[in-house]
Amino acid sequence: MFFRKDGSADTHELLVDMTRTIRRTVKHVSRHEKGIQAPVRTLNLGSGSCRDLAVLMIAALRLRGIAARFVSGYVHLADDDDDDDVAGGNTHAWAQVYVPGPGWVDFDPSGGVVGNQNLIRVGGASPARGDPPARHMVRDRVESSGHESFSKGHCGRATGA
Repeated sequence: MFFRKDGSADTHELLVDMTRTIRRTVKHVSRHEKGIQAPVRTLNLGSGSCRDLAVLMIAALRLRGIAARFVSGYVHLADDDDDDDVAGGNTHAWAQVYVPGPGWVDFDPSGGVVGNQNLIRVGGASPARGDPPARHMVRDRVESSGHESFSKGHCGRATGA
């Protein structure tokens, strides 16, 4: 699907297609259980949280020898009005892939987005380590910062402020 018959691929095309294919074919759901489900479970269920979809993409890329890492932070949810007010956001997870030249580039398979538009990185790590790196830090920052525009949800839709 992503590779030519000889096993090669255009890197940019591969990464964009994979991001968008995961978005189209795997349902993004809020999942409040701790941890990350295995990529094979995500495929079997046909659904997963943002962290599950990120780990699925990372696993597929690493199988092809492409450097990829897990990133957690926030996704900014813009206000539908044109008044530039902040509507809010949510904790979120996505993948970063090392591309020679530009370096680490963001790919969000749960949103089908390439690049860091509306993504605010807090931390990154190998998904094999378990908890997303910002799990505890994000909760503490949200609770102590007084920024009501960001919810404490887990990779779902904004819960409002």
